Amino acid sequence: MQESISTLRLWFPWAQAEPSSQLVAARVATFVGDWNAGSRFTYHVEDRVSGALVGATSLNDRHGPGIADVGGWVRVGFEHRGYAREVLSALTDAAFELGMEHVITVCDVANVRSADVPQSLGFELVAQHPTETTAPGERGLLQQWEMTSQVWDQVRPHVWERMHRSGQLPLGPSLDR
Repeated sequence: MQESISTLRLWFPWAQAEPSSQLVAARVATFVGDWNAGSRFTYHVEDRVSGALVGATSLNDRHGPGIADVGGWVRVGFEHRGYAREVLSALTDAAFELGMEHVITVCDVANVRSADVPQSLGFELVAQHPTETTAPGERGLLQQWEMTSQVWDQVRPHVWERMHRSGQLPLGPSLDR
């Protein structure tokens, strides 16, 4: 993660502080507590062949009943290989299997690479609203991308087939808590 910190700082307020063992321990304790409470499920993402840490992702219900929010990051050196797309697809599947009605993901309008991921999977841009700027790369305009279970049922087979044909299925079933 250390080699990615300058990139993460552009987009994530939690990355602004210098990482320390105490900070990491506190974050992990929060992740475990949220997991046990059933409010947020945080995963590390590994490459299925090498086992290398690729990034992290989470699925949470902070927007209310029936709405899953997915977020995450990909480590420097692993971008543009399909990891983010595969993770968002897998967590979208999981959210709908858990009975959620909507999956959303958000990013600042300046984070074009992040916005490309939900757009490529058929998510719809449903809102853009001003927000407080909390990281240096942000413009303060948050995009909200949404997928419904009905639309996902229609586009899912095409999404996974397209990723399979392009060779962009780097993870397989290796999402791990």
